[in-house]
Amino acid sequence: MSWLVGALLTVAPAPAQSSNPGPLIPPPPEEHNVRRIGNKPAPAAPPALPPEEIIRRFSQKEDEFLEATTHFTFRKVIRLQEFNQEGKAAGEERITIEPYETESGKLRYRVKR
Repeated sequence: MSWLVGALLTVAPAPAQSSNPGPLIPPPPEEHNVRRIGNKPAPAAPPALPPEEIIRRFSQKEDEFLEATTHFTFRKVIRLQEFNQEGKAAGEERITIEPYETESGKLRYRVKR
């Protein structure tokens, strides 16, 4: 209960503070030019790859990722416990999520209780 009172006392002054923004800082003049200096030289120009080559390379990476994920499996177990007023466990629910592959090759998830 005390956390609720503390939260309300923290949030309540917020609208009052936001109504008076105070003096605003004017934007910098145009001659104020800020540039970021990195520790690596900037590339001269982007590589001259045709769009078809970029698409081909991207789709090749997708195929490699799909091949790798078909051999990777996992199981997620979620345990939810309910405690009574004395702090002892009053109930428990377990949910298990497992991936499986459909006949068409798509990856789906099966939920078990």
